[in-house]
Amino acid sequence: MVLPPKAIDNAPRTLSPYTQSFLHLHQAEALSRDGDHQKAGTALNRAISLWVRCTEEETPDWLDWYGEAQLKSTEGKVMLRSGQVERATSSLETSVNKAAPRDKAVRSSRLAEARLAGNDLDGALDAANYGAELLEDKVSSVRAVDPAEGVL
Repeated sequence: MVLPPKAIDNAPRTLSPYTQSFLHLHQAEALSRDGDHQKAGTALNRAISLWVRCTEEETPDWLDWYGEAQLKSTEGKVMLRSGQVERATSSLETSVNKAAPRDKAVRSSRLAEARLAGNDLDGALDAANYGAELLEDKVSSVRAVDPAEGVL
């Protein structure tokens, strides 16, 4: 579901840049899934510029899980869908490196997809194997297993 631009525009002006970044990031994700890559890119760039302005004091409790790893993960998905494989790969690499173990397993599958799209078969296998090793040794998550099975 795409948030209409007016929904974000009409949000209270008191929302922190942190919260606004989160909203624009999810708008970018939705627009990307709908194939509107230009508007998705605009929303993504807005999310990133707001993120850069964030401070820890602005982090609402309900959004304490949102951070650079999540931002880079969604950036990677949006860029991969738009065919910007190099930027997608870079963002997903950052996301995997900064994520919690379960998220590393989920995101390494997407990183494998990006590397495969960039014709980096060895890199794709490395990412897929890394995710599989996490699933074998450290993570128990259906959310991580399903994408891994799609790559392997």
